[in-house]
Amino acid sequence: DNEVIHLISNTVSEYLGQSTGMVYSRSMDGGESWDIENVILDGIGEDDYVEIGADDYAMASRGNTICILIGNSWMDLLYMRSDDNGESWEKQIVWEHPYPLFDPNNTIVTDTFYCMDNTAQMTIDYEGHAHVVFGITRAVSNDDFFGWVYNQYDDGIVYWNDMMEPFSGEINALAPPQLGYAESELVMDVNYIGWMQDVDGNGLIELEGLQSYRFSTGMSSMPSITVDEYGQRFVIFSSNTEGFVYTGGSDPVNYKHLWARAYANTVWGSFMDLTGDIAHLFDEAYYGCMAKNSDNNIHYAYFADVAPGTAEDGDHDYHDNYLTYGMLSKSDLITGIG
Repeated sequence: DNEVIHLISNTVSEYLGQSTGMVYSRSMDGGESWDIENVILDGIGEDDYVEIGADDYAMASRGNTICILIGNSWMDLLYMRSDDNGESWEKQIVWEHPYPLFDPNNTIVTDTFYCMDNTAQMTIDYEGHAHVVFGITRAVSNDDFFGWVYNQYDDGIVYWNDMMEPFSGEINALAPPQLGYAESELVMDVNYIGWMQDVDGNGLIELEGLQSYRFSTGMSSMPSITVDEYGQRFVIFSSNTEGFVYTGGSDPVNYKHLWARAYANTVWGSFMDLTGDIAHLFDEAYYGCMAKNSDNNIHYAYFADVAPGTAEDGDHDYHDNYLTYGMLSKSDLITGIG
């Protein structure tokens, strides 16, 4: 009836023992009053995580089921789930961090470990199952360095649903399967479903110059997912794309394009470059977000601008960005049965 509001937000400063926390509030009367206000849900408090930062969470809902997805490179990827409109909550781990209670404000020594890249989204299907997608990268912490370790081969989009086992805390659990790590828990075209594409078909991914990274994201990143009433899954993500090169800066760098892939008839189908036409010949496509419902088409939005990276990070000067809406027929993505 459009009366129930679920609200999550960041505390900005110390709150209930965490340097920053994520608080939940609920209104049952369209925002006139709040029967639950600024609470830390059990399972994500000071005994579980040192902090939960801004941009580390997203929400999905269907009917009375609410899920709050939380995670970054330095903590578990998890979601809190309520099936009674926020009255009670259960915690579900998607990926277990190899260093529990990691404190980014106090240096500890770690191995270089594969991790989610701070971009993740989820949806709830028509049967109530949760579906999660996220990007991967590598990170390390020691006395000399704290941050992300970039390599174009540490690339990928991971898919998970609540009928699968969670990923363990092994440091190579999220290693791309093509790298051959025995500890990797990723399987090509099962839970490893997105990566940079060999556009010219010569068997190599050939990128030019030092690739642009921002906000700790990987080579393929910013995924978004929707699942339709038939259980067909549709994913979009941004990925550094071979053959499309920006030369307006001090060094050449490949543009990120928006790519799509679908799961239907028990298989993940072909990849499609949604921004590969001449209209986007000199565009970076990023921050893709898909509508959670669909008809015969999927519906999505993304930002595009002429230079890779962000002005805030000093990658280029400030200039106009364009928020673009896109629509694609599902039949263009679905692989049929022969």
